Formats: sequence, C-alpha cells, structure tokens
Amino acid sequence: MALGYCDVATMPDGTLAFCFGTATTVVASGRWNVTVRREWLDLRCGVLDRGAWAGAGQALVIAGKESDPDGGTVYTVVDGDGPFPCGQAFGTNSVCVGPDGVYILRNSTRVEVVDAYGRHNYWIDVPPTSQGIRDVTPAGELRMADAWMTRTLDGVTFHQPVQRGSVLVGQTDPPQIGGEGPEGLFTTIAGIAYEPHLTQLPDGYAVCARTPSGPELRWLPPFPPFVGTTPAPGPDPIPPPGGPMTFPPYADTILRKMYDKYRGLAHGSDDQRRELTRMICSTITFYHPPNDPISIGHKRQKGGAFSKDAAGAYQGAQLIIWDLFNGATREPNDKPIQSFNGDNATQESVVQPPIDYLEMAPDPGPGPDPEPEPDPVLEARVARLEAQVERLQATALAYGAPIALQTVDGRHYVSAEHGGGGEVSSRPTVVQAWETFTAVKP
Repeated sequence: MALGYCDVATMPDGTLAFCFGTATTVVASGRWNVTVRREWLDLRCGVLDRGAWAGAGQALVIAGKESDPDGGTVYTVVDGDGPFPCGQAFGTNSVCVGPDGVYILRNSTRVEVVDAYGRHNYWIDVPPTSQGIRDVTPAGELRMADAWMTRTLDGVTFHQPVQRGSVLVGQTDPPQIGGEGPEGLFTTIAGIAYEPHLTQLPDGYAVCARTPSGPELRWLPPFPPFVGTTPAPGPDPIPPPGGPMTFPPYADTILRKMYDKYRGLAHGSDDQRRELTRMICSTITFYHPPNDPISIGHKRQKGGAFSKDAAGAYQGAQLIIWDLFNGATREPNDKPIQSFNGDNATQESVVQPPIDYLEMAPDPGPGPDPEPEPDPVLEARVARLEAQVERLQATALAYGAPIALQTVDGRHYVSAEHGGGGEVSSRPTVVQAWETFTAVKP
C-alpha cells in the first residue's frame, strides 16, 4: 500500500503549496523536490511567520519523521534546501508546521517548537497524549489529537478533523473524506482515505489526504453531495453512567500484577513494551468473565503495528481505547483508567489468545557468562606474583616484632641500659635483652 503522506499550505501570495512524500523524495508540487534516505512519515508543511526565523522568512517549510525502525528523526526542507535534522520525535502524529516554526512532540507531555533549521525556540507543556499532534492553525493554536479525535456535525462523526474558516473535513464511515461547509455536508474524496489536511485560499479551499494509491488533492468549492445516508439530527447521546467507561477492575488488577512481575519489559525498548501489552491482553482474555460482553484486545493501527501501551474494546460499534501506561514514567496509569473513543477508520482492537502469563515464570534472560578458557601465560605470571608476595611477607617487618639495631661497622649493636630509661650505647657485640627493641607504629 502506498503511504502518500501529504499536506497543503497557502503561500503568502495566496497560491497553493501541495507537499507529499515518496519512498525517496519529498515534493513541493510545482516548486521543487528533495531526495531523502527513507520515506517520511507524519509529513507536514507550512509557511513561517514574518521573516523572523533564521533567514527562512516566509519560506515554505516541509517537516517529517524519517521512516526508520531504529528511531524517529525529524527533518526539515526549507524552500528546497535540506534536509536539516531536528532531533527525535515521540510516537506517531508527532510533527507539525505552524507560524512559529516546526512543532515536534518530544515526549508524552512536551512539544518543542524549533526554527526551520532545528534550533530551539520554546517549549509547550501539553496534557499527557497518546495520539500526538493533530494540527497547528494559521493563528498558531496547537490542537492535540486526543482532544481533536472526532467531531460530530449533523449526526455524522468526523475522525481526525481539521477546520479552516467555515469548513471542517475528516474521515467518515462509510470510508471517505467528507466534511461540512456553507452548503451542509459534502464528500470530497470518496473511498478509503486517511488523515485529511485543509488550507484556506483566497477563492476557496484545498483538501488532501493519503489513499491506497497515493496522495489525493481536491479543491472546494464545489461541495459534492455527501455519500451515504445522513441520519437526522437528534439529541446528544446520553453518556454511560459514571462518565467515560473505566478499565474493568479485574483487568486493572491483571495490569498491575503483570507490571510488578515483568517490570523490566515495561521500562525496556518499544518492542519490549509492545510485547508486555500483548501479554497483558492475553492474560485478560484468559481471566475474562464469561458474562462480561466487553472483550478487551490489543489496540493497533489497521494494517500496521500494535500499540506499545494501549488496549481496546468495542462498545457497540464504537472502538474505545485505554492507555494502560504513562508514557513518561512507564508505570501503569492512575486508577481509574478512563477510556476515550478510538478512530474506527484507522484503528482496531484485536483480542489475544487466552494465556495466563501471571502463572508463567518470567524469561530469566541470558545465563551467567561462561568460564574463560585457561591462559597458560597468565597463570604462570600469577604464580610468580604469588611467590613474590610470599617472600615479601616472610621478610617484611611487622609492627610488634622484636628487632635489633646494628651499627654500620657490622659488629656492634645499640643497647638501652637496664632495658630503657637509662643510657644508650653501642658497645655490645651480641644481642641480649637490652639490645632488643619492639617495632611500633608511629
């Protein structure tokens, strides 16, 4: 499936910049293209404000995260120059371009704004996020995806919505990119499409989205009729008792016991965290109460990787998601863990086989290092050193030992008359009691 990440922006002269990526290139359609090492994910573009940013002026900036299994380095291209590295991003949907620069999600609670060349501008503290950045408006408003996961207009739910002026677009069911504008609901890209982006032009709007065949671009107006049956508007749905659905108590107990038992996985690599979440979901399946209609599975992107820390389930037709772990501390989230609506068009919950990992011993990991092979040369050197130490110990002068002091002529000894307290001489030629001293520590 072609990825076709893409974005649209309005240049200062009112013209459109349509930017998209291929396996080896990032392209500003009709302007320039730049060769890259790997395909860029989360590709976004925009125009920096007022010419104040590192000489970039009101230049067109494209930013994206390199498709690299060992990292997620963000790069930028500024009016065809680059790419310039901007450091590591955190998770998915982690890059956006706004009037103040490039917005990069560095961890689950902090967004760094850098200039077009990756130099630090300022930090933005955000609520803990599992969905990343959705949008930065032309006015500089940062919209996180957790709060902008869905919008419901005239009875139709739009996933991953983006709004400019009087037009909002998003993914809908049946699969398509639709929206609501001055003339009501409309469909702009029929069929399977993901992650729409929208920009306002002097005479209308431009919409783009990635599809299985690559990036697609549409102009508004006209506003084509909405595809599918539009339900009649009704009252807002009544939320379930107690507000958002909480993680079931039996599953929460399993989560915390599994964390205690496999703590090393929770604080390990992304793959280890993903494996722990899979094991937790399997253990939840094993202990699932037979009368409980909610079957909890492992959340994943459709056709993509499983989540490192999220479980999911279906409440009716709606996918609901729980973030099991705090992305910063790697510990289980505080009780009660609340659910939020997932994106049915791009996400799913996969129930795991029933396996009781609480009863299984954790992987002991690698055993002790093997004994080294004998080294005859080293052994001989050690033996010589041990013999030298023994000789030194045998001849060394120890505190408290009796000693005699011989004069330089080699025939006489120092003597303390009466054993001390009297005269000291060096007349004796043999060692007796008065010629015996004790070595003491000063």
